[in-house]
Amino acid sequence: MVARRIFLTVAALALLGGMLAGGVSRFMSTAAAQAMSLHPQTIRLTVHVDAGNDVWHKWTLNCRPSTDSTLPDTAAACKFLAKSGRSVLAPDPRTWMCSMIYGGPQRAKIYGTWGGKWVSENFRRTNGCEVARWQRLVVLLGTPWITSSASPGPGSSLVRGRVSLGPTCPVQQAGQTCEKPSIDALVTFSNGSDTATARASTAGGFQIALADGVWQATASAGMRCPVVPVTVPTSAEVVIACDTGIR
Repeated sequence: MVARRIFLTVAALALLGGMLAGGVSRFMSTAAAQAMSLHPQTIRLTVHVDAGNDVWHKWTLNCRPSTDSTLPDTAAACKFLAKSGRSVLAPDPRTWMCSMIYGGPQRAKIYGTWGGKWVSENFRRTNGCEVARWQRLVVLLGTPWITSSASPGPGSSLVRGRVSLGPTCPVQQAGQTCEKPSIDALVTFSNGSDTATARASTAGGFQIALADGVWQATASAGMRCPVVPVTVPTSAEVVIACDTGIR
């Protein structure tokens, strides 16, 4: 009888231990999942970008893990966001003075969760602050070109730029943009012996493959356009700001 009671007691303790172990295991799994969902590097975002032609492109970004992301160069994007913090998505303070330089018709929106908190922000390029904000997040939003698919060959490099027109209003009011992209402008490059041309898009952007060396660039838009020196290869944006003659 005593042996039977001891056996039953041992069995009961084993059963109780198993139940406790299972409960602890489930609790730890739940706690781990909750901790992961609140981790500051747990970033799950959706990125929509309209390059200026009312066609929206969509990408997803999932950091930690990032196996199902579609955003180009996910690793770089996750590293940048983790280093910068959630505030990098926030708009600039309304008290900032921004130059009224129009950067193009591109639009973007980013929404999702970051460290368990909902984020949702819109982006445009309507003034200097918004252009700089876009540039800070270029790893997410991309370079705002609407261009041809020119590809550089041996001894050549890709040159990107935009053509703008201004002023477009006789008197600039507060909050008004008096510069716009030059639609369909013909951009001409010359290096003294060769000439190459590119056509600006509806957003004023262009790209062209040029032989490495020194070139002069200008455009046919407005009343007159400056001649801009370009040394190829270059990573800088070639900006040709043409004058409308409006005064």
